[in-house]
Amino acid sequence: MPSLLKKAAPTARLVVIEQMNQVLKIVDPTDRADNLASYHQSNRPLAGKLKQQLVTFLTAQ
Repeated sequence: MPSLLKKAAPTARLVVIEQMNQVLKIVDPTDRADNLASYHQSNRPLAGKLKQQLVTFLTAQ
């Protein structure tokens, strides 16, 4: 899927954040219980690399 998005917008920068789930938190992809728990853990931090990439994107504009 990411490669299709990149093809649709070739000038975009593709960033893949390993182990980040749909609620933007890092989880062990083999640990289903941890993944499900992360949906209800508001105190669990967002993926660090996501924050770095957002700052990079926003300050470049």
